[in-house]
Amino acid sequence: MAYRFALLWAVAVDVAMAGQPQEGSDDLCHDAVLGEACYNDTIWAKGYAINTRPQWYPGLSNESSFADFQAHLHYCYWDRCPMPCANTSQHRCEMVDRFWSNETCQDAAEGSKCHMQVTWAMEH
Repeated sequence: MAYRFALLWAVAVDVAMAGQPQEGSDDLCHDAVLGEACYNDTIWAKGYAINTRPQWYPGLSNESSFADFQAHLHYCYWDRCPMPCANTSQHRCEMVDRFWSNETCQDAAEGSKCHMQVTWAMEH
């Protein structure tokens, strides 16, 4: 119980201290807040998934900032979250074979690796 409280307190302080938009950033950044799906996803990644699936979060640890996790979700999980305005060390996806761009977006062909992964994700 004390760990959960300490984790939630650390995240709350981290979010409360979120900075202004980074130099050179556009107006599309947004620091996730309580009540948003991105906030819940970031809390889950920082508090749970980093310990159970660290390979999903290369370069991050449970000591990484809330903004670093939010940026990771933005870059590595197809814009699942907006880019945070708070300062972050994450500026691209470091996961092997993970990338996203509108230029390379296409429907997954049946039988392709992508199609199989999407089908698996939809079933689990």
